[in-house]
Amino acid sequence: MKGKREFTESEIDRLRELIRKRVHATREQQKRIRDAMRRIGFYGQADWGIRNCQLADLDGLIRSGQITVTGATAPRTTGVATQPGGREQEASKVAETDERVDELDCSDLDFKNIENLRRNGFSGFVSVAALRPDLTQIPDIRGVYMVVRKIGSRPQFRATGSGGHYKGTDPNVPIEKLRMNWVEETCVLYIGKAGDEHSQATLRSRLRQYLQFGAGKPIGHKGGRYIWQLWDAEDLLFCWKPLPSGNPPKEETALLAAFKGQYEGRLPFANLRL
Repeated sequence: MKGKREFTESEIDRLRELIRKRVHATREQQKRIRDAMRRIGFYGQADWGIRNCQLADLDGLIRSGQITVTGATAPRTTGVATQPGGREQEASKVAETDERVDELDCSDLDFKNIENLRRNGFSGFVSVAALRPDLTQIPDIRGVYMVVRKIGSRPQFRATGSGGHYKGTDPNVPIEKLRMNWVEETCVLYIGKAGDEHSQATLRSRLRQYLQFGAGKPIGHKGGRYIWQLWDAEDLLFCWKPLPSGNPPKEETALLAAFKGQYEGRLPFANLRL
Protein backbone atom coordinates (compact mmCIF):
# COMPACT_ATOMS: atom_id res chain seq x y z
CA MET A 1 0.00 0.00 0.00
CA LYS A 2 1.49 3.33 -1.05
CA GLY A 3 -0.67 5.57 1.12
CA LYS A 4 -2.38 5.15 4.46
CA ARG A 5 -5.69 3.94 5.84
CA GLU A 6 -6.00 6.30 8.78
CA PHE A 7 -6.62 10.02 8.33
CA THR A 8 -7.36 12.88 10.71
CA GLU A 9 -10.59 14.83 10.45
CA SER A 10 -8.72 17.83 9.04
CA GLU A 11 -7.02 15.64 6.42
CA ILE A 12 -10.38 14.29 5.26
CA ASP A 13 -11.75 17.85 5.05
CA ARG A 14 -8.72 18.81 2.95
CA LEU A 15 -9.26 15.82 0.66
CA ARG A 16 -12.88 16.85 0.18
CA GLU A 17 -11.79 20.37 -0.73
CA LEU A 18 -9.27 19.08 -3.28
CA ILE A 19 -11.80 16.69 -4.85
CA ARG A 20 -14.29 19.54 -5.28
CA LYS A 21 -11.64 21.82 -6.83
CA ARG A 22 -10.68 19.17 -9.38
CA VAL A 23 -14.15 19.25 -11.00
CA HIS A 24 -13.43 22.38 -13.06
CA ALA A 25 -9.62 22.19 -13.02
CA THR A 26 -7.46 22.06 -16.13
CA ARG A 27 -5.37 18.96 -16.81
CA GLU A 28 -2.28 20.60 -15.31
CA GLN A 29 -4.23 21.76 -12.25
CA GLN A 30 -5.64 18.24 -11.84
CA LYS A 31 -2.11 16.86 -11.72
CA ARG A 32 -1.16 19.30 -8.95
CA ILE A 33 -4.33 18.43 -7.04
CA ARG A 34 -3.57 14.69 -7.35
CA ASP A 35 -0.06 15.32 -6.03
CA ALA A 36 -1.49 17.27 -3.09
CA MET A 37 -3.83 14.35 -2.29
CA ARG A 38 -0.89 11.95 -2.37
CA ARG A 39 1.09 14.17 0.01
CA ILE A 40 -1.78 13.74 2.47
CA GLY A 41 -1.43 9.99 1.99
CA PHE A 42 -4.34 9.25 -0.35
CA TYR A 43 -3.51 7.18 -3.46
CA GLY A 44 -6.86 6.62 -5.14
CA GLN A 45 -5.89 4.29 -7.98
CA ALA A 46 -2.86 2.55 -6.48
CA ASP A 47 -4.50 1.68 -3.15
CA TRP A 48 -8.23 1.61 -3.88
CA GLY A 49 -8.51 1.12 -7.65
CA ILE A 50 -10.36 4.44 -7.99
CA ARG A 51 -9.66 6.75 -10.91
CA ASN A 52 -10.78 10.40 -10.67
CA CYS A 53 -11.99 9.94 -7.10
CA GLN A 54 -15.34 11.57 -6.33
CA LEU A 55 -16.78 12.61 -2.97
CA ALA A 56 -19.07 9.59 -3.08
CA ASP A 57 -16.01 7.32 -3.51
CA LEU A 58 -14.30 8.82 -0.47
CA ASP A 59 -17.49 8.50 1.58
CA GLY A 60 -17.82 4.87 0.51
CA LEU A 61 -14.30 4.06 1.75
CA ILE A 62 -15.09 5.71 5.09
CA ARG A 63 -18.51 4.11 5.39
CA SER A 64 -17.11 0.64 4.70
CA GLY A 65 -14.36 1.06 7.29
CA GLN A 66 -11.56 0.79 4.75
CA ILE A 67 -10.52 4.30 5.78
CA THR A 68 -10.62 5.37 9.42
CA VAL A 69 -11.07 9.00 10.49
CA THR A 70 -9.41 9.89 13.79
CA GLY A 71 -10.17 12.82 16.05
CA ALA A 72 -13.67 13.35 14.63
CA THR A 73 -15.65 15.78 16.79
CA ALA A 74 -18.30 17.25 14.48
CA PRO A 75 -21.42 15.37 13.36
CA ARG A 76 -20.52 15.89 9.70
CA THR A 77 -17.51 13.58 9.79
CA THR A 78 -17.46 9.81 9.75
CA GLY A 79 -15.28 9.16 12.75
CA VAL A 80 -16.04 8.03 16.31
CA ALA A 81 -19.59 6.74 16.80
CA THR A 82 -21.42 7.97 19.91
CA GLN A 83 -24.05 5.26 19.89
CA PRO A 84 -24.60 1.84 18.31
CA GLY A 85 -24.76 2.26 14.55
CA GLY A 86 -23.56 5.87 14.89
CA ARG A 87 -20.77 5.58 12.34
CA GLU A 88 -23.12 4.30 9.62
CA GLN A 89 -25.66 7.00 10.42
CA GLU A 90 -23.08 9.78 10.22
CA ALA A 91 -21.58 8.36 7.01
CA SER A 92 -25.04 8.38 5.48
CA LYS A 93 -25.50 12.03 6.47
CA VAL A 94 -22.19 12.94 4.84
CA ALA A 95 -23.15 11.21 1.59
CA GLU A 96 -26.55 12.90 1.56
CA THR A 97 -25.02 16.32 2.25
CA ASP A 98 -22.45 16.00 -0.52
CA GLU A 99 -25.06 14.83 -3.02
CA ARG A 100 -27.28 17.79 -2.26
CA VAL A 101 -24.40 20.13 -3.13
CA ASP A 102 -24.63 19.06 -6.77
CA GLU A 103 -28.38 18.67 -7.16
CA LEU A 104 -30.09 20.95 -9.66
CA ASP A 105 -32.92 23.20 -8.58
CA CYS A 106 -35.21 23.21 -11.61
CA SER A 107 -37.70 25.70 -10.22
CA ASP A 108 -35.94 28.70 -11.78
CA LEU A 109 -35.01 27.09 -15.12
CA ASP A 110 -36.16 28.88 -18.26
CA PHE A 111 -35.63 26.65 -21.29
CA LYS A 112 -35.98 29.65 -23.62
CA ASN A 113 -32.97 31.47 -22.27
CA ILE A 114 -29.31 30.43 -22.55
CA GLU A 115 -28.25 32.99 -19.94
CA ASN A 116 -30.74 31.46 -17.52
CA LEU A 117 -29.16 28.05 -18.09
CA ARG A 118 -25.77 29.57 -17.26
CA ARG A 119 -27.13 31.02 -14.03
CA ASN A 120 -28.41 27.56 -13.12
CA GLY A 121 -24.96 25.99 -13.29
CA PHE A 122 -24.59 24.96 -16.93
CA SER A 123 -21.34 25.85 -18.67
CA GLY A 124 -19.62 25.21 -21.97
CA PHE A 125 -22.04 26.32 -24.70
CA VAL A 126 -19.49 25.25 -27.31
CA SER A 127 -20.50 24.49 -30.89
CA VAL A 128 -20.33 21.01 -32.38
CA ALA A 129 -17.76 22.26 -34.90
CA ALA A 130 -15.53 23.68 -32.15
CA LEU A 131 -15.78 20.57 -29.95
CA ARG A 132 -14.78 18.02 -32.58
CA PRO A 133 -11.04 18.92 -32.64
CA ASP A 134 -10.77 19.57 -28.88
CA LEU A 135 -12.75 17.37 -26.52
CA THR A 136 -10.60 18.45 -23.55
CA GLN A 137 -13.01 21.39 -23.20
CA ILE A 138 -15.54 18.91 -21.80
CA PRO A 139 -15.15 17.90 -18.10
CA ASP A 140 -14.03 14.30 -17.65
CA ILE A 141 -16.61 13.70 -14.94
CA ARG A 142 -20.21 12.50 -14.75
CA GLY A 143 -23.10 14.91 -15.07
CA VAL A 144 -25.97 16.09 -17.27
CA TYR A 145 -25.83 17.96 -20.55
CA MET A 146 -28.00 19.74 -23.10
CA VAL A 147 -27.93 20.46 -26.82
CA VAL A 148 -29.13 24.01 -27.44
CA ARG A 149 -29.93 26.17 -30.46
CA LYS A 150 -30.39 29.89 -30.34
CA ILE A 151 -34.02 30.81 -30.90
CA GLY A 152 -34.31 32.60 -34.22
CA SER A 153 -34.61 31.18 -37.70
CA ARG A 154 -36.97 28.33 -38.40
CA PRO A 155 -35.31 24.90 -38.46
CA GLN A 156 -34.43 23.35 -41.79
CA PHE A 157 -34.36 19.56 -41.91
CA ARG A 158 -32.44 17.12 -44.11
CA ALA A 159 -33.90 13.88 -45.37
CA THR A 160 -30.54 12.23 -44.75
CA GLY A 161 -28.56 13.46 -41.80
CA SER A 162 -24.97 12.80 -40.76
CA GLY A 163 -25.74 10.18 -38.09
CA GLY A 164 -23.93 6.84 -38.23
CA HIS A 165 -25.56 3.52 -39.16
CA TYR A 166 -24.96 1.50 -35.97
CA LYS A 167 -25.31 -2.22 -36.72
CA GLY A 168 -26.70 -1.30 -40.13
CA THR A 169 -29.68 0.64 -38.73
CA ASP A 170 -30.63 3.83 -40.58
CA PRO A 171 -30.94 6.60 -37.93
CA ASN A 172 -32.90 8.95 -40.19
CA VAL A 173 -36.65 9.53 -39.91
CA PRO A 174 -39.07 11.25 -42.30
CA ILE A 175 -38.94 15.04 -42.30
CA GLU A 176 -42.61 15.16 -41.36
CA LYS A 177 -41.82 13.32 -38.13
CA LEU A 178 -39.08 15.85 -37.32
CA ARG A 179 -41.54 18.69 -37.88
CA MET A 180 -44.05 17.04 -35.55
CA ASN A 181 -41.39 16.66 -32.83
CA TRP A 182 -40.16 20.24 -33.08
CA VAL A 183 -40.94 22.35 -29.98
CA GLU A 184 -41.36 26.09 -30.53
CA GLU A 185 -40.02 28.82 -28.23
CA THR A 186 -37.21 26.83 -26.61
CA CYS A 187 -33.47 26.78 -27.10
CA VAL A 188 -33.15 23.25 -25.66
CA LEU A 189 -33.21 20.41 -28.21
CA TYR A 190 -31.96 17.53 -26.09
CA ILE A 191 -31.25 16.68 -22.44
CA GLY A 192 -28.96 13.77 -21.57
CA LYS A 193 -26.89 12.26 -18.79
CA ALA A 194 -23.43 10.75 -18.40
CA GLY A 195 -22.67 8.18 -15.72
CA ASP A 196 -24.67 6.35 -13.06
CA GLU A 197 -24.23 3.53 -10.54
CA HIS A 198 -23.89 1.03 -13.38
CA SER A 199 -21.72 3.14 -15.72
CA GLN A 200 -18.36 4.88 -15.47
CA ALA A 201 -19.24 7.18 -18.39
CA THR A 202 -18.23 10.83 -18.07
CA LEU A 203 -19.44 13.93 -19.86
CA ARG A 204 -16.38 13.77 -22.08
CA SER A 205 -16.70 10.10 -22.98
CA ARG A 206 -20.44 10.37 -23.56
CA LEU A 207 -20.23 13.47 -25.73
CA ARG A 208 -17.34 11.94 -27.64
CA GLN A 209 -19.68 9.10 -28.61
CA TYR A 210 -22.44 11.56 -29.47
CA LEU A 211 -20.15 13.58 -31.76
CA GLN A 212 -18.65 10.49 -33.37
CA PHE A 213 -22.15 9.22 -34.14
CA GLY A 214 -22.98 12.61 -35.65
CA ALA A 215 -19.85 12.39 -37.82
CA GLY A 216 -21.20 9.24 -39.45
CA LYS A 217 -19.38 6.62 -37.41
CA PRO A 218 -21.29 3.42 -36.46
CA ILE A 219 -21.33 4.30 -32.75
CA GLY A 220 -24.07 3.12 -30.38
CA HIS A 221 -25.37 6.57 -29.45
CA LYS A 222 -28.79 6.88 -31.06
CA GLY A 223 -30.13 9.00 -28.21
CA GLY A 224 -30.72 12.54 -29.46
CA ARG A 225 -30.08 11.46 -33.05
CA TYR A 226 -32.71 13.84 -34.51
CA ILE A 227 -30.31 16.78 -34.19
CA TRP A 228 -28.15 15.35 -36.96
CA GLN A 229 -30.94 15.91 -39.48
CA LEU A 230 -30.83 19.66 -38.90
CA TRP A 231 -29.02 21.64 -41.58
CA ASP A 232 -27.29 23.71 -38.90
CA ALA A 233 -26.25 20.74 -36.72
CA GLU A 234 -22.59 21.82 -36.67
CA ASP A 235 -23.63 25.17 -35.16
CA LEU A 236 -25.61 23.65 -32.28
CA LEU A 237 -24.17 24.21 -28.81
CA PHE A 238 -23.38 21.66 -26.12
CA CYS A 239 -23.53 22.71 -22.48
CA TRP A 240 -23.06 20.64 -19.34
CA LYS A 241 -23.47 20.52 -15.58
CA PRO A 242 -20.88 18.35 -13.76
CA LEU A 243 -22.28 16.28 -10.88
CA PRO A 244 -19.21 14.83 -9.13
CA SER A 245 -21.21 13.35 -6.26
CA GLY A 246 -24.74 13.81 -7.53
CA ASN A 247 -27.09 11.49 -9.38
CA PRO A 248 -27.13 12.15 -13.17
CA PRO A 249 -30.18 9.94 -13.93
CA LYS A 250 -32.15 11.69 -11.19
CA GLU A 251 -31.13 15.12 -12.46
CA GLU A 252 -31.91 14.19 -16.06
CA THR A 253 -35.39 13.06 -15.00
CA ALA A 254 -35.90 16.29 -13.05
CA LEU A 255 -34.85 18.41 -16.03
CA LEU A 256 -37.14 16.54 -18.41
CA ALA A 257 -40.04 16.84 -15.97
CA ALA A 258 -39.41 20.58 -15.66
CA PHE A 259 -39.33 20.90 -19.45
CA LYS A 260 -42.61 19.00 -19.78
CA GLY A 261 -44.12 21.29 -17.16
CA GLN A 262 -43.26 24.35 -19.24
CA TYR A 263 -44.22 22.90 -22.64
CA GLU A 264 -47.58 21.22 -22.05
CA GLY A 265 -46.20 17.74 -21.49
CA ARG A 266 -43.85 17.71 -24.47
CA LEU A 267 -40.24 16.51 -24.37
CA PRO A 268 -37.36 18.36 -26.08
CA PHE A 269 -37.17 17.85 -29.84
CA ALA A 270 -34.57 15.04 -29.78
CA ASN A 271 -35.65 13.30 -26.54
CA LEU A 272 -37.77 10.34 -27.61
CA ARG A 273 -38.78 9.11 -24.16
CA LEU A 274 -38.74 10.19 -20.50
